[in-house]
Amino acid sequence: MRATLSLPAAYTEYARQGSETYQPRMVEYAAGSVQVRLVQYDSSPGGDLMSQAKQHARTWTYFDEHATQYTATSLRGRDAVQSDTVYGDKDARHRVLEFFVRTADGRQYELRVEMPKGSAEERQGAALFKAARDRLVILPG
Repeated sequence: MRATLSLPAAYTEYARQGSETYQPRMVEYAAGSVQVRLVQYDSSPGGDLMSQAKQHARTWTYFDEHATQYTATSLRGRDAVQSDTVYGDKDARHRVLEFFVRTADGRQYELRVEMPKGSAEERQGAALFKAARDRLVILPG
């Protein structure tokens, strides 16, 4: 992966996929019920970043209760989009924070943190997302 993700030591890697020839590259970490995923596409899957964020949000439409908010933002001068989704039944709600950014050479990165809604783990996950997003280093192409 051509990016560096900084996470606390408590987060251990539990899944990895992809290679130079098999896209996308992905790495996943977890601590308790907070899960973190970073995905890299060598070539953007298409459409603008807001379209990508909305495409991801379609994942949650099979739940009766779901809502997503989108924010256009940036990362060190690169356009980016952040989404904040809450989904699930009343007694088992989850929150997913996602960040989409694209490089000048067409690579796309997606940072995602998922956590239970309404818990101490939600506060932990939201803080982790903000810190990981702000410290995300994308290496030159």
